[in-house]
Amino acid sequence: MSPAAQARGGLSRRRFAFRCAHLAFRDFHHLAIFTLHDIAFLPVEVLIVTMILHELLERRARREKLHKLSMVIAAFFSEVGAELLRRIAVFDAADATVREAFLAE
Repeated sequence: MSPAAQARGGLSRRRFAFRCAHLAFRDFHHLAIFTLHDIAFLPVEVLIVTMILHELLERRARREKLHKLSMVIAAFFSEVGAELLRRIAVFDAADATVREAFLAE
């Protein structure tokens, strides 16, 4: 369905709802005020929804970035990590106390 057809359908549904409300309440003045109120706050509602979506997309991008970084770190340590830890452990003064927990073979 094209955007123009969706817009026409939305407008016809709104027109139908407005006419139903007018027939039910017989108060055009208040219906007009509420309609203007809805139109006036539409940019604020769009702004709030946009900010929420932006935050959700940023969180998703951050989570994907951390996942990719984790994969790169895992690949690095699977290639050179064990040997690098052995060489660095030589200079560690507390090596004996933690050797059992972090034994790299």
